[in-house]
Amino acid sequence: MRSHPRRPGSPRGPGRGERIASWIVVGIALVAGLLALTLALVSFASFTSVKAHLDSYASDGDADVTRGEFDAIVLRLRAAAAVAGLVALAVYAGRRRLSRLLAELGASCATAISSLRRGLASALVAESRLHLGALLAITVIAVVVRLEFLFQPMRYDEAATFVSYVSPPWYITLTDYSAPNNHVFHSLLVHVSTALFGDEPWAIRLPAVVAGTLLVPATYVAARALYDKHAALVGAALVASSSILVEYSTNARGYTLLALVFVLMLALATRLRTSRNPAEWLAFGLLGAIGFYTVPVMLYAFGTVVGWLALELWMHERRLVLRRLLPSVVVTLALTGLLYAPIVASSGLSALVSNEFVVALPWSTFTAELPDSLRTIGTQWHRDIPLPLALVLGAGFVTAIAFHRRLSPVALPPAVVALAWIAPVVVAQRVVPFERVWLFLVPLYLMTAAAGILFVLRPLAARVGGKRPIAVALAVASAGLLAASAIASQAVYRSEETSTFRDGEAIAALLEGRLQPGDKVIVGPPGDVILEYLLGTHGLDPAELLYWTKPGETRRFLVVVKKGSVQFSLENLLANSRLTGLRLGEPRLIRRYEEASVYEVSRAG
Repeated sequence: MRSHPRRPGSPRGPGRGERIASWIVVGIALVAGLLALTLALVSFASFTSVKAHLDSYASDGDADVTRGEFDAIVLRLRAAAAVAGLVALAVYAGRRRLSRLLAELGASCATAISSLRRGLASALVAESRLHLGALLAITVIAVVVRLEFLFQPMRYDEAATFVSYVSPPWYITLTDYSAPNNHVFHSLLVHVSTALFGDEPWAIRLPAVVAGTLLVPATYVAARALYDKHAALVGAALVASSSILVEYSTNARGYTLLALVFVLMLALATRLRTSRNPAEWLAFGLLGAIGFYTVPVMLYAFGTVVGWLALELWMHERRLVLRRLLPSVVVTLALTGLLYAPIVASSGLSALVSNEFVVALPWSTFTAELPDSLRTIGTQWHRDIPLPLALVLGAGFVTAIAFHRRLSPVALPPAVVALAWIAPVVVAQRVVPFERVWLFLVPLYLMTAAAGILFVLRPLAARVGGKRPIAVALAVASAGLLAASAIASQAVYRSEETSTFRDGEAIAALLEGRLQPGDKVIVGPPGDVILEYLLGTHGLDPAELLYWTKPGETRRFLVVVKKGSVQFSLENLLANSRLTGLRLGEPRLIRRYEEASVYEVSRAG
């Protein structure tokens, strides 16, 4: 049978890409519709059944949800169901236009991926083996120094993350923002990690350590675009061996993930100065949403990158500000709102925007606390770095800012934009954030300092055959020596950031062997949450042992005291309201550890 050519002007059927896009759009409409139906049905659950279900996952057996709070949640759920239903109808009604847009986006994705592959291949081919070998050695050093501290004792915040947001079902993670300790996207990654590898500390920390390791090549890419390949190598080496970044790479929190997102956005932003590819701009918007979904303090990082990119575009490609940057920011904000919708429906908007950690301080308190916080930041960023080298880093940073035009292909130094954005926002908020909030700026500081140092060393480089041997030697030596310094000092291990209870594992093993039926355990923070995690790993019931409210027929109490804790001393722990009215015998020391002691106290008579 002969085929007949299509007549000119006859309609062309949808291509394969557009058909796939239409299926995706219909799928989105169905998911939104099912979500609306699910939310509506859930909103009709009774207070008694919901309270009992949530109580089963609370550490103390009480989810602390009042009837009034439940009624407010029901209203928010029904409002969310209505919104999801409207979204489903709107997507289905506009399915043809959305399918075409999605097909075009798919084509631009293919173009962007192809361009990325070609650029990477050409860079690898053109680069010297010495340079690539140095980058590989630096990355290996980063892995080694992080493995050194990956198995350290659990800390309070990461134990609280696991106990409250990871060990319960995933929908608790998505909806519970009882404390900002829930770095939601990071918590979801820990869900996956522990489902695959168990609840050992290294498995709980795996997402943080992967993000902290990937931060090294990400810094290299960003610094290479902002400065040159030599500054990129030295900057990556400094990030690989940074003591404070090593600490948070081995602490199951979302801060290294946030830093990784920031550096990736910064690297992508250098390309977006001249790009009209929709897929690349969409990637920028998606990264922003991931950052916000990890920690809301992404506000500082996002504002820095968007502000810097907007200024760069305004000077060179002004039309892209409205045509590309603004839609990308809208994508970030819309997706962030969608991702946090379950938390807003369950915990309320105030849990995000007006919790105790973001409430404005009195001016007197704010101005008194800010200088101390800034000094602590400077100390943390240079920890385990010899003073002369710390001074060199500071001088290199200032030099890079002062001579930016001579050592960078971009018009503005991102570090200056960061200061111009963050300073007024913090003053307007009147908050003094935890020093760890600013960890995302450490790679930017170090890559900028590296560029300044190499700029000063240009005369020396000219005498020894160029910048390459200087950069390679400086990068490998600094990575190796600073990593060795971090391991030798054990400052990461001894750090009290997010609180420690280093004898917790030994105490949990002791309790496992000594506890008798009916015994109760008394312990104050941070040991309570850390022991809750550890006792669970030993097959004991933490709720029964730690979070009892009435002693009942209990005849013996085991009291755990952390050394140096005044608020939770032995006397204060025994004076708590749970023991009111009981006649107790003299405490008897069972075991003394390096940083804690365990006592036995029995009822008198």
